[in-house]
Amino acid sequence: MLVNNAAMLLVSGTLDTTLEQWNRVHAVNLTGPFLLARRCVGGMKERGFGRLINIGSNSGKMGGVSGVPAYAAAKAGLHNLSRVWATEFGPFGITANTVAACLIDTEMARNASLEALVERVPVRRMGTPEDVAWTVSFLADRRSGYINGEVMDLNGGFYLD
Repeated sequence: MLVNNAAMLLVSGTLDTTLEQWNRVHAVNLTGPFLLARRCVGGMKERGFGRLINIGSNSGKMGGVSGVPAYAAAKAGLHNLSRVWATEFGPFGITANTVAACLIDTEMARNASLEALVERVPVRRMGTPEDVAWTVSFLADRRSGYINGEVMDLNGGFYLD
């Protein structure tokens, strides 16, 4: 199993984001998972079993998220990369899915001052790292082998209007 959980959030509008910043965010959020999967898939194919699980973001699914263009674009790419891997590696017993996490109580969320959005979450709390871990363990389980190419929302019901 490979869980791509690294993330880098840059709060900077399109006109204020430098190319260097754009490339760094994409290197962490998209290129890193691509390189790690290339490294791991060979062994998974040999065993006839594997799980590729990417930690994405609701920012990668929703249009209209201002202030985070580099992050949103990279996470959208990661979501679609999972779908490509699902078709590419599914015949070898390897599934690929993304957990689209939103408002998880992490240092990254606190640094971006996302706590203010909690009142818009129907369950009235931020998600926890344990919520993410449970979702990953569910997708990693052999019994979840028919779930492939999905982007699973983990957001407490939070959606932008």
